[in-house]
Amino acid sequence: MTRLPDEEVTRRFLRLAPPYVRVALAVFLAALLAGAATSALVGGLFYLSLALVVGIVAAVLLLMLPAFQAHRRKD
Repeated sequence: MTRLPDEEVTRRFLRLAPPYVRVALAVFLAALLAGAATSALVGGLFYLSLALVVGIVAAVLLLMLPAFQAHRRKD
């Protein structure tokens, strides 16, 4: 079995992933980038760690959204 290059694996994942997974990944990366920029401007790792936590929480909530919507439709 041949191994695909990492770029091809990433490209296939993003192409086959549902839209909410792509949005969750974009939100996480945006929060991480904002935290890195704030940390670089202000100094210290507090803002970077805060952005990491906020990004993870936002991404998890976005990934759970379809399950919440399906649960609400059953009621």
